[in-house]
Amino acid sequence: MRHLPLPLLVVSALLAGVCTAQPPTSPLPAPDTRQVITVEGSTVRYNGRPLVWEAQPERWQEALGPRSRNVRDISVWDELGVFLYHNRPMDSRPSSFVVLLGRTMHSPLTDSEPDFWPRQTFSGRLVVDGALIHKGSTLQQINRDKKGAAFKRDYLDGVYSYETNGVELRLDFGHDGSLRSLTVSPVLPEEPPATSGGRRGGPA
Repeated sequence: MRHLPLPLLVVSALLAGVCTAQPPTSPLPAPDTRQVITVEGSTVRYNGRPLVWEAQPERWQEALGPRSRNVRDISVWDELGVFLYHNRPMDSRPSSFVVLLGRTMHSPLTDSEPDFWPRQTFSGRLVVDGALIHKGSTLQQINRDKKGAAFKRDYLDGVYSYETNGVELRLDFGHDGSLRSLTVSPVLPEEPPATSGGRRGGPA
C-alpha cells in the first residue's frame, strides 16, 4: 500500500479544514409573488395596477389596500413594507413612494429609526427595469441586470440615483452595505427666486 508523502498529507488536511469550516450561506427567502412592485421607466405598478402621482393618497389605497397609519401626512403600510410622502405645502399629492427593504441606517452612530417606517420590510418581488432587487442586491448587480439608465452616486456615500421622464429613482444602502430602500419621486419644477418687494422674476 502506497502512502502519500508527508507534505501532501498536510496540504490535504488543510484543504479539508477550509472546506468544512465555512458552511454554505443560506439562500435568501423566495419573494412573496402575491406582492409585486414593478418600475418600468417612470411607471410604478403594484400587482399590475399603476400608482398615479396625480391621484390623492386615498386613491393609492385602492391599489395598495388600506394604509395602517398616517404619520404627519405620511401614509404607512406596515405589513406591506412601503410608505408614501404626501406632505408638500399646499399640495397633498404624493411626493415620494418608498419600498423599505432593510433597516440599517447610513451611519453606525444612528441608533434609532424614523417612527413612520413600516413595522415590516417589503417581502414581495421588486423589479426595476428588469432587475430583481432585494436587500442583498449590490449596486453592480442592479446596474448589470437593469435596462435603461444606471444608478450613480448621489450627494452621500451609500446613496445612488438617476432621473428618467420626470421621475427620480434612488437607492439607499446601509453602513453594512445592505440595501435599505428604493425611493421613487416625481421631479418637482423649481420655483423662480423671489426678488425684493415680493415680485418674482426679473425686471420688466
